[in-house]
Amino acid sequence: MLIGEWKRYARFSGRYELLKGVPEEFDKILEMIDNIKYFERPDYRTFRKLINNVFIRLKLNRNAPFEWQTNPSLIQKASVIGDQGQSCFISYRLRELTRKRDDTIFLP
Repeated sequence: MLIGEWKRYARFSGRYELLKGVPEEFDKILEMIDNIKYFERPDYRTFRKLINNVFIRLKLNRNAPFEWQTNPSLIQKASVIGDQGQSCFISYRLRELTRKRDDTIFLP
């Protein structure tokens, strides 16, 4: 599935799957992004505020390294997937969802 197809899927039938298990603020951010008109400037202040709320509510360490900075298998996947022009996270998440749905992987 290409990035454009994943974006359409994530905004309609796959929205629940995409956001399952992530903080509720990400649904609000995605909704805000979807409602931005072409020439409008995104409300970055509100995005930062929502993400900051996640850090506070979940007591997360802002200075902790990201998962892809410490997990060698994600770094390796990123280099392979990057050669295909796909986002590492999106491709990884889509494979994970596909496996759960029918135990078949459709992506290369």
